[in-house]
Amino acid sequence: MVMEEKKGGKNRPRFLLDGFSEAVSDCGLVDLGFTGEKYTWQRSRETYRWIQERLDMGMANKSWIDLFPNAEVRVLEGSTSDHLPLYLQLNKRVYVPKSRRFKFENMWIREQECRNIIQEC
Repeated sequence: MVMEEKKGGKNRPRFLLDGFSEAVSDCGLVDLGFTGEKYTWQRSRETYRWIQERLDMGMANKSWIDLFPNAEVRVLEGSTSDHLPLYLQLNKRVYVPKSRRFKFENMWIREQECRNIIQEC
């Protein structure tokens, strides 16, 4: 499914889009995708002329993607500009719980149920 990259306003002339698409293709670039707000630029917010567009994006070629396979682009919130800032994180952090060493507490022996479990084992 192709995401709608513009909401409101007039469509851009096709020849401008074709030229950009051709340059991206010639350079072997691909869109890195993103998380966060759908549109990165806006004008005339909350009026009948409100235009929103995804103008800003992260792009890279295959060699770069091979070097940084976990790279992630995030659209950040809050900006005084009409463009939202992008944040490129090269190594996406994945939470891996640390295995903790078991520690026996001597006070557990005072509990009869604990004693029974220990004896059974």
